[in-house]
Amino acid sequence: MSTTIRFGDEGIPAFETDSFTNVELYSGKPSDDEPTVHPLDAATVAAAALPAFAVVGMGASGIALAKYDKSVQALGITVSPIPMGAAAGSQIAIFRDGVFNPAALTWDASFDTDEKKLAAFDGAPTPTHIVIKKRLY
Repeated sequence: MSTTIRFGDEGIPAFETDSFTNVELYSGKPSDDEPTVHPLDAATVAAAALPAFAVVGMGASGIALAKYDKSVQALGITVSPIPMGAAAGSQIAIFRDGVFNPAALTWDASFDTDEKKLAAFDGAPTPTHIVIKKRLY
């Protein structure tokens, strides 16, 4: 006589293995000021859906990924996803200050080197004060 024991039945131990990658968003030391969230008035609709933690600015067609050539000047980092066609006049939450890890951010393809990413917020309008710094630990 044989007995079949099904894996995972109640009372039968089971094991699972999960793996994930965690990329730290902030690169500052714990003593650095925490970034604050600022509202961005969307003068026009978002032309494309944008993920959370995307480097954005205001382009001719609305909120968009910032471009290295400054045709869309970087002015913040999205706090949460922005759907395509976000209503004109709505307020979008973005970070406008803080020290961020470039590996945790979504970039336009024009930011294809670390040097370009580190310079993304050069010339950004006030009150933007974002520093891009790679994590060393």
